[in-house]
Amino acid sequence: SNAPATVIPETTVNAKEQKARNVVLQQGATVEQLVKALGAIGSTTRDVIAILESLRAAGALDAEIEVI
Repeated sequence: SNAPATVIPETTVNAKEQKARNVVLQQGATVEQLVKALGAIGSTTRDVIAILESLRAAGALDAEIEVI
């Protein structure tokens, strides 16, 4: 049997566009250098964790990530 269609009310989302921020690192940069650079452009701890997890998932970071 088919599930009934779901009606989603129209929602307005207000987003403030921010200027893009870039981090430039030398080849072979350490995780510490990356974290410091991300902090310098205003990344939150949650942002840094998400970025590290994404890098690991992409195979660009060979490390275990433990959030304490």
